[in-house]
Amino acid sequence: MAERRGAAEDPAHAFLQYFMSPSRFRRLRKDYEGKWMARLALIDGEGVVLAGKPLPGGDAAENRARFKTLVEESLRWGEAPADMFRDGTMAWAVPLMLNTRLVGGVAAVIRRRDLFPGDDGRPRFDIRDAAVELRRLLEAENLTNAPLLEMRRGQYLSERRRAEAIHAFKAYSPDFRSIYLREEPALMSAIRKGDREEAREILNRILVVLHYQAGENFALIKSFFLEMMTLMYRAAVEAGCESRELLGANYERFSELSSFASEEELGPWVHEVLDGLIDAIHRHRNISPLALLQGALAFMHENLDQDISRDDAARAAHLSPAHFSRLFKKEMKESFTDMLNRMRIDQAAELLARSDQSLCMIALDCGFKDQSYFTKVFRKYVKETPREYRLRLRAARRVRV
Repeated sequence: MAERRGAAEDPAHAFLQYFMSPSRFRRLRKDYEGKWMARLALIDGEGVVLAGKPLPGGDAAENRARFKTLVEESLRWGEAPADMFRDGTMAWAVPLMLNTRLVGGVAAVIRRRDLFPGDDGRPRFDIRDAAVELRRLLEAENLTNAPLLEMRRGQYLSERRRAEAIHAFKAYSPDFRSIYLREEPALMSAIRKGDREEAREILNRILVVLHYQAGENFALIKSFFLEMMTLMYRAAVEAGCESRELLGANYERFSELSSFASEEELGPWVHEVLDGLIDAIHRHRNISPLALLQGALAFMHENLDQDISRDDAARAAHLSPAHFSRLFKKEMKESFTDMLNRMRIDQAAELLARSDQSLCMIALDCGFKDQSYFTKVFRKYVKETPREYRLRLRAARRVRV
């Protein structure tokens, strides 16, 4: 690895030299380049290549600036953006971090002819998938700040949705009331169906536009929330809830609303109201608990390689997180976390049996960011390590042959 003057005195370069040794970088390159045909380059915070063989030709200063921007944008958005250099080379990058400090990055580069091998213009693979895997690879190695990147991705998604809602407001109607009247039937329908995810999405669109138009008129915002809450309770009663059961909660919620003094208190409050109403709807419907959980179980199976949480699974089941946890534990006889780990270990056991993937890649494919934690969980459920399990199966196959 190249070393610049003064690097020993720079904590950033000390981090790069200590945590990204030549042997470790070669291992990462082998795991990644073999699958994606993209070369990896280790770069510092200024875009200078410290290890690896980047492909872009042309002006070196321009290339450094491009690499530096890619790393900074990746930290900003929480995901690896892609860019094209003058010679047609595509590149994407993930930040290397010392706690919250950016110290460098790992960039992936691929020639245009390797990415588009035919004449039909179809890429060999989806760059977004390759970029996500590079991020997960560095997260599994604890070389980047995974919680910070996740937070940035959430912020970006929230800002994008807010911008889309405001754009729709500006483009289609200057009158908030007309927008609400357009959205209200869909919101009440989602509540009657007990579809929490759809109701939340519609509610969020309404709230964004309300805040945008009402501005500093807090009294107007509160009066509208009061009207909307009344309609939501009516929809819940129409869906089968007992009006007497909701009466006490209704009165308590009205009291809370009257005490609020700022907009920041209203958003979480109205979502709590929605969650309570939909939980009440599910309690009064003749739907088996297992049927309610099917959506969550399917979601877990389909997203084992993702960083999913209990709240994600609860949304898939259209249940509030607290109600979901109680119901899941009661019906499945184990917690959400235990069930998710069991599913992941079952998938890992299958991959160990039928593939030659490295343990690191299997851990990533099954949703484990850290290989040592993967080994610990695997041993808990299978009573042997992943390596021991694979060797035992191979020995058994040789005996049968």
